[in-house]
Amino acid sequence: MLLAVLLGAGCSLSAAQLQSTVAAQVQLTVAAQEPLAVTVIVMMPVTLTLPPVASRTPRPTATPLPATPQVSVEMPPDPKTGVDTGHTLFAENFNLLGTWAVFDTERARGTWRQATYVLTLRDTDEIRWVFNGPRASDFYFEGSVAVGACKAGDQYGLVVRADTDASFYAFGVACGGRFRLLRSLNGVYEEVLPWQASPLLARLAGSTQRLGVRAVGSRFGLYINSQLLGQVEDAELTGGRFGIYAGSYLTPELQVTFDDLVAYPILSAAAAAAVAAAPTALPTVAPPATLEPTATVAVAPTRSALPTSTAVPVVPTMAATAAVPTPTVVPQLAMEGASAEPVFTEDFQIPNYWDQFTDATTRGQIEDGLYRLTLSNLDSAAWALNGIRRQDFYFSGTASIAQCGTNEGAGLVFRAVNDLTYYAFIVSCTGNYKLVEHRNGAVSELLPWTVSGAISRYPAMRNRIGVRAVGALASLYVNDVLLATVPGLELRRGRFGVFVKSNASASVTAEFDDLSAFEIQR
Repeated sequence: MLLAVLLGAGCSLSAAQLQSTVAAQVQLTVAAQEPLAVTVIVMMPVTLTLPPVASRTPRPTATPLPATPQVSVEMPPDPKTGVDTGHTLFAENFNLLGTWAVFDTERARGTWRQATYVLTLRDTDEIRWVFNGPRASDFYFEGSVAVGACKAGDQYGLVVRADTDASFYAFGVACGGRFRLLRSLNGVYEEVLPWQASPLLARLAGSTQRLGVRAVGSRFGLYINSQLLGQVEDAELTGGRFGIYAGSYLTPELQVTFDDLVAYPILSAAAAAAVAAAPTALPTVAPPATLEPTATVAVAPTRSALPTSTAVPVVPTMAATAAVPTPTVVPQLAMEGASAEPVFTEDFQIPNYWDQFTDATTRGQIEDGLYRLTLSNLDSAAWALNGIRRQDFYFSGTASIAQCGTNEGAGLVFRAVNDLTYYAFIVSCTGNYKLVEHRNGAVSELLPWTVSGAISRYPAMRNRIGVRAVGALASLYVNDVLLATVPGLELRRGRFGVFVKSNASASVTAEFDDLSAFEIQR
C-alpha cells in the first residue's frame, strides 16, 4: 500500500531527512503487491489554514517488510467489555459545523455534507487525515465509515493517540479485504500489525462498516462491526487525540464518508464496579415555590465582562489526557443531605433582585420571566451574581441558548468570593462542559472541555445544569445526570450567579430560569 507523507506545518526536510523518510516509506509497501517504480508525495498537513503545497520525489522500488509483531491475546471478542458507556470521551455526529477542519486543494478535499464528514482524494497515491477531540489514553473508539467504488489498495480508517501531526496510530482497512495498524513516530512509519486478510472484509466497496479501536496500555484491539479482527502490542505512544483518514491507490476521486464517531473510557475493575452499582440518572427535583426575599437577597448583585483570552491566560490544572475522568468517588444523589427548605429560589418574576444593565458589549435584563444575559464580544465572558453566600450546597438552574457555536455556552457561578474570584461550571452548545476557576482575574481549568451525550445541543440547547459543592469536591450535573466529580476546590464559601461564554460569534444570548440552591448538611 502506498502512503503519502504529510509533513509538519511550516517545516522543511533536509536531504538526509528526506532519504530517511523515503527509506522508511519503502518498507511499508504491501507484501502481496508486485514491486513497482513509484513516487513519494510530500505535501502540507491538513490544518485550518491548509496551504496547498506539494512536490514529488522519485522513490525506489519497494521491498516488503518482514514484521514480527508482539501479538496480544488479551483483547475481548466484545469491544465494549469493561467500557463505561455512560460517559463519552468524544462524540461527533457532524450536525454542527465548525468543529472539524475543512479544506479544498487540487489533490484532496475534506468537507461537511448532510451531517457527515467526507474525505475526497482527487488523485491516486494520496492520503489525508484530520484530528479532533480531546486527548485520551485508554478507550474504545468507533465510527461508521462508508466508501463508494474502490479498488484493491484503497484504504481508510481511524486515527488514535495522535500526539502530533507526525506521531499517531492509524487503523486501516483496504478494499482488497485486508487490515493493518500503522504507527507514525515523528514522521517515520512502521507497520505495527502488517496488512492481513480477513473474511470479514470481503465486501467493503459500496458499503458502510462500523470500525473500532480498543486501546488499553500497550494493547490494541481492531474491530469491524463489533467483531475482533486482530490484536497487537506497541508502547511507543501512550495518549493523544482522535481522527479519521483515507488513502487512494488506484481510484481517483475516491470518497470516504464518516459519521457517528464516539469514544468511551475503559474503566479499571474497581471503577467499573462502582459505576455499575451507582444510579445512572437522578430524579428531577421540582423547584419549590418562590419565597419572600430576605434582606441578603437585596444586596446589589455584580456583573462583569471578561477580557479576551489573549489578555487572560488559561492555565490548565488537569492532565490533558484526562479528557473525561472516571468518578473519583462513588456517584451520589445531588440532593443527598440537602435541607428541606431552599436557601433561595429564583423564577425572575420580581425584577429587583438581579442587576439589569446595558453597555457596549453586555446586556442583562429580566424579560418574560427569564434572565437574559447577552455578550457582544468575541472570545469573552460575562456573569452576574446575587447576594447570598453559602459553603456546601446543590445549586441548579435551567439555561438555554438560541444560537451559538463551538466553545460557546452558558453556566452557573458558585462560591464567588468577589467579582474576580469564583468557580464557573459551563455547558457548551456543542455538547461539551468544563469547570473553571477565576482567581483575581487569572483563569485556570479545573476540568477542560469534555464531551457528554447527556447535554442538549444546538439548535435546541436547553439544559438543567447543577453543581453539588461539598468541601473540596464539585459534582457536575446536566439534566439530572452526573457528569463528573472534580476535586481540589480551594474557595470554600461564596455567592451564586449565572454565566455566558462567547468564542467566535458576534453575539451570544443565554436565558436562565428556575434557579434554586439547597444547603448540604455535613
